[in-house]
Amino acid sequence: MSQFATPTIAGATRSDDYIDTYASLFRIGSSSTDFTLVFGSLDDRGFNNVQSLDRVAVHISPQMLKIMSLQLAANLKAYEDVLGTINLSRNVMHALDGTYQAVFDQLTLWNK
Repeated sequence: MSQFATPTIAGATRSDDYIDTYASLFRIGSSSTDFTLVFGSLDDRGFNNVQSLDRVAVHISPQMLKIMSLQLAANLKAYEDVLGTINLSRNVMHALDGTYQAVFDQLTLWNK
């Protein structure tokens, strides 16, 4: 079990295959009908030997992904309002292509 608090919904029960894990990396894939979110972690196996380990894949409709992205943005804004701006290195920002620039522009506006 993770050390992090997991939000619950009153009346909801966890399935037998419920997964609670920490992710230090993620990938997003898409098709014409859904999105796939893959969460994983890095496994340091020694000098120059780091491997990516996929932990869980979640398939989600475009509508639910949009709702999730809005909720994530709202939660991130609330977090930063209380604890301060989360700064990303220039290397991280450079690695993300222009596709994401509008999202980062919006987050920057929130912090002003």
